[in-house]
Amino acid sequence: MRYSEYFERKTHGTVDFPFAFYDVTPRHPQYNMPLHWHSEYEIIRVISGRFELSINGRHIQLEAGEYAFIGGGLLHGGTPFDCRYQCMVFHMEFFTRNLPICPPELGSIQMNELLLPERLTAGEEKYIRPLREAFEAMARSETSPAGRLLAVGDLCRFFALILEDGRCRPRAGISLQVKKKITQYKKVLSYIEEHYAEKITLDELAGCLCMNKNYFCKFFYDLTQRSPVEYLNYYRIETACGQLLRSDKTITEVALDCGFSDVSYFIKVFKKYKGVTPSQYEAQARQDAS
Repeated sequence: MRYSEYFERKTHGTVDFPFAFYDVTPRHPQYNMPLHWHSEYEIIRVISGRFELSINGRHIQLEAGEYAFIGGGLLHGGTPFDCRYQCMVFHMEFFTRNLPICPPELGSIQMNELLLPERLTAGEEKYIRPLREAFEAMARSETSPAGRLLAVGDLCRFFALILEDGRCRPRAGISLQVKKKITQYKKVLSYIEEHYAEKITLDELAGCLCMNKNYFCKFFYDLTQRSPVEYLNYYRIETACGQLLRSDKTITEVALDCGFSDVSYFIKVFKKYKGVTPSQYEAQARQDAS
């Protein structure tokens, strides 16, 4: 297991247009955002409610109208609260490779040597306007051929304003201690991703890092704000939501596939995290789709 290369194994966009857009509401099967990382850049837009974002162990609270920026390779995840949010995930290389007039600073942003503002608040309309228009263009890009061109143009305008006003900052050095902790977190998260369908004990998770259980629980909570067992159940329920909506499996089959040997316990845990039972969740999804 190459835990140092643990990443989200999802293709974002296409080879010709490496951009992906996600509009996420409480009915979305991946409403919560488990910790993960990917090589692409990501922008998160909060439309309503509140979103608690974690980036490399730092916690940021986003309110409606705010945006956050996540560089490639950063470990991140989030918990939405009565929230609708959108994500745009894209390869910065698209700009540096395809735009002859691309300034070298965009290459520095691509390499995480130069960082965009971590967040934009609702009052920073000068920068938010092109971002908002880029998100709106992406939302209609599948049905409007011009949507892709508009989205790229709006992002270029945003980058130009940010660079012109000197809003980027050089990346500060990361201590060896922090690098080691992030690598350790990725190792545990990789183990959970690969083995969530099996029985996993606290001893096994702590053993991934050669820690005793008490120290490991504190170490894990510092990043996720959850105990290891809580996070494991949370990850399993998020996976179960996708299976319930995207497969023909029964609730019992989904429970077993997601690491629950007791269906009654699965229903109890599911209701704890989703506020409804699995059958109610499926019924609501069918109703929303009709």
